[in-house]
Amino acid sequence: MLVAVDPLGKRLAELTVAARPVGHLKAFAWLHGFGPVLVAVEDCRHLTRRFEADLLNRGHAVVRVHTRLMAGA
Repeated sequence: MLVAVDPLGKRLAELTVAARPVGHLKAFAWLHGFGPVLVAVEDCRHLTRRFEADLLNRGHAVVRVHTRLMAGA
């Protein structure tokens, strides 16, 4: 699941995509609508490695968020 938030953390939109290349393309198109973004990814490297690499290859800034910080999100 992808969630767009404003600088104060207010939820603006959300999108669920498949964890496959076709889902990545859908995510990139969705992200493009927000202009320059910082993408925070839950730190599950064995699951998100390819998505993170695809984001970086497309010029997005990516940060990893520890799973314990995501538990209450």
